[in-house]
Amino acid sequence: MRIIGMVVLMSISSVHLAVGQQSPTLKLLAMAANGTATEVRDAIAMGANVEARDMFGYTPLMLAAYKGSPDTVRALLTAHANAQDTNKQEGGLTALMIAAASNPNVEVTKLLLDAGSSVESVIESKTTGFIAIDANQAHDSSLFAYDGLGVSGDTALMLALKNTNIQVVETLIKAGASVEARDAIGTTALMLVAYQRNADQMAKLLIHWGANVEDRDIHGYTPLMYAAGDGNSVPLIDTLLAAGANPADRQENGFSAVEIAATNSNIEILKELLNHGGTIDAPSKTNGGFSPLIMAVMSSNIDAVQFLLSHGPDVHLKSDLTNFHDTENVIGPDFRTTGISALMFTAFAFNHAKAIEGIVRALLAAGEPIDERSGNGMTALMYVAEYGRSAETLLSLLSAHADPNLKSLAGKTAWDYIQQNDNLKDSSAYWALNNARFH
Repeated sequence: MRIIGMVVLMSISSVHLAVGQQSPTLKLLAMAANGTATEVRDAIAMGANVEARDMFGYTPLMLAAYKGSPDTVRALLTAHANAQDTNKQEGGLTALMIAAASNPNVEVTKLLLDAGSSVESVIESKTTGFIAIDANQAHDSSLFAYDGLGVSGDTALMLALKNTNIQVVETLIKAGASVEARDAIGTTALMLVAYQRNADQMAKLLIHWGANVEDRDIHGYTPLMYAAGDGNSVPLIDTLLAAGANPADRQENGFSAVEIAATNSNIEILKELLNHGGTIDAPSKTNGGFSPLIMAVMSSNIDAVQFLLSHGPDVHLKSDLTNFHDTENVIGPDFRTTGISALMFTAFAFNHAKAIEGIVRALLAAGEPIDERSGNGMTALMYVAEYGRSAETLLSLLSAHADPNLKSLAGKTAWDYIQQNDNLKDSSAYWALNNARFH
């Protein structure tokens, strides 16, 4: 999964050269970015080169497209600026792409399309994202910085989707932009929309024009998973479900939209997914047993934990992480075993005390034994002692009468494990555990 985001930074240079000291071309570059259409026409009348490029490879038309002024773009096109030019220094960006990504305007979009700018052009490599005019040469110079303008395979349509200007998007589609195009990691236009909030109308538009809700990126994520992952709006989820999205589908590691939504604690989205066939108890063989409940526990989402428990998940469902490929890098070698319970995953809870205490209490009330053991003989208290980030988690387990003197198959107690945990050493939980050993 990935996000298209754009941060625009503008800094007007302190260098202001008198108009007479500038060449017409330098004036054109400056005015295309910051001036008026009249000033652009004046520079052209003085002999400015409309095909000139700044130090980053942008033409006056590209700079004007960033600004989003129809009059300025029209003035340059009238002077025969080439709408098909690409900026090879910036991954092959075109004026149409820049307009779509920055200040989407239907009139500018139509002007560029009518002048021959192609909707099929794609970014050939990740852009550094700079549009600039040399501050030492240009009058009223500007620096525009794009953070994450685009990645390989992005089209003007994909870039336009970030701005949620539905008229521009529809204009590009009617001009032949493919709603099924993919970037380098397999992301489609519908996936990009699904990652945005309150974009259900845009999703409906793309689906109307043939976008497939069952498409997957290279990691197996569907548009519905993208939507669930961002805690998105229920109307967007409903739009995808109505178009045939399957909440039971799983990506390459076995996670479904339900597990992803549980991480983000959006109860309304969880309800919709469960009402349309999503499952609470993940098959232990597909993703190590990371059920929605376990994902909610790991994310310290008390609301999601309580909601899921109210729908009757099997609290005795255990994770088998023996062969889970990323376990050692993510959650530590002692988790590479069988029989990992939701309570053991509270080792990763990191929230205020009431939320953690509520999660522990809710799991115990649902029937999970406090001193249940994993395949290597470790209890939840041992896992929290070794890996926990929050003193409140360990204190909550002690308050629930977790036995501090039990030993794992390695012959260690929770007190032995906590010696390895810099997060908890010398904390209130550390000394509470020490005291509990003798009571």
